[in-house]
Amino acid sequence: MHPLHSTFEAGRSQLGANSAVAALADPETPVAAKLAVVPTMSFWVLAFGDAMALVRRSTGQTPLDEVLRQHAEEDAEHWKWFVADLESLAAQGIGLESLGDALLQQWGPETAPVRECAWTVHHLLRAHTDPVIRMGILEACEHGFEAFMDSMRPVILGAGQYRELKYFGAIHDEAEAGHALHEMDNPFDGVDWSQQDVGRVRAVVKQVYDHLDAMHSCYAVAIAEAARRGRT
Repeated sequence: MHPLHSTFEAGRSQLGANSAVAALADPETPVAAKLAVVPTMSFWVLAFGDAMALVRRSTGQTPLDEVLRQHAEEDAEHWKWFVADLESLAAQGIGLESLGDALLQQWGPETAPVRECAWTVHHLLRAHTDPVIRMGILEACEHGFEAFMDSMRPVILGAGQYRELKYFGAIHDEAEAGHALHEMDNPFDGVDWSQQDVGRVRAVVKQVYDHLDAMHSCYAVAIAEAARRGRT
């Protein structure tokens, strides 16, 4: 068991207790309101694609760097599936009515936590070229995706769109299941932890979890607002 195990477990618990989990599970909230959260994720999903491009072009030559590079390559194009889902949902009347509305939302105060999360991850990946820290950052991001999708997947299934949607459906799930990182028992295998400032690594990873948690809370607010608009 590596020294970040407890940090990862605490982060997963933090994300599992987020208000977005309850919002997506609430049977009183219409499915359309739950799906209306998707556009609020745009800044994060596309920025994460940029983060993967950053990792691909700036990794070193160690075995762990190679794992990072492969992980980034596997995730590099997933944002295109997200854009396809935005278009699919918009065709169903779910989403924003105009490009102007979309831009105002992406840079509005209600989505500030989404932008802060994206900017923080980019800053940390640029500030730390140590592959151990970078792997910790990407593992936390993976846990953020898992926590959200564990809550969103039942919504997509219930809406009968699991085979139609790409990012939120079967295509993405099948791609994630085949990723090399998920097949590794310990992605940090071979790391000499005696040469690491473990406290610093933990602090960086905790920072990522905190921003993911704030971003997911933003999603809960978006769902509640969509439900309110649907009732008025």
